[in-house]
This record gives sequence, structure tokens and C-alpha cells, in this order.
Amino acid sequence: MGEELFWATAPSILVGIVMFYWNRQQSKRQKRDDDRDRIRAKSEIVQLEVLMATADLGYASAIAVRNGEPHETLDPLIAKYESALEDFKQFEREQVVASTQQK
Repeated sequence: MGEELFWATAPSILVGIVMFYWNRQQSKRQKRDDDRDRIRAKSEIVQLEVLMATADLGYASAIAVRNGEPHETLDPLIAKYESALEDFKQFEREQVVASTQQK
């Protein structure tokens, strides 16, 4: 009777153990993928902000030159560009630190 009970429950127990470890690996993989997607999204946002600040500054410069306006009108756009560039550099630094800590 004891041996029959063992052989009857052994497959279920083995499948349960295998599924536990498989699910654990899947969870780790999913977390890693989610982290990678979050970083990629932040990277794209920061790059887009720098690109838009550059475009705004270039456009305003062209208009200022065309109209002969003083360059003081460009100061807010220069500050916007510098801020976006600093955010981008900060993000790059964070990624370098994160990549060195993972190794």
C-alpha cells in the first residue's frame, strides 16, 4: 500500500517541483525584460528631449538671424538645450554605473 501511494504521488510531486523552478526562472526573465524595457523607454525620452531642444534652438537661431533680433531672445532656448543635454549625460552616467555593477 505504501509503495503504491508513493508511485501514485511521485509524478505529481516531480511535476510540481519542475514547475516551481521553471516559474521562478520565468519570473526572473520577465523582471529582467521589464527593467530593460523601462531603461529603453527612458533613454528614448531623454534622447527625444535633446533632439527637440536642438531643433528649437536651431529654428530660433535661424529666425533671429533672419529678423536681425538680438541673441538674448535665444537665452531661454539655450537653457532648455543645456538642461536636456545635462539630463542625457546624467542618464548615460547612470547606465555606465549600472553596467559596471552587473558584472
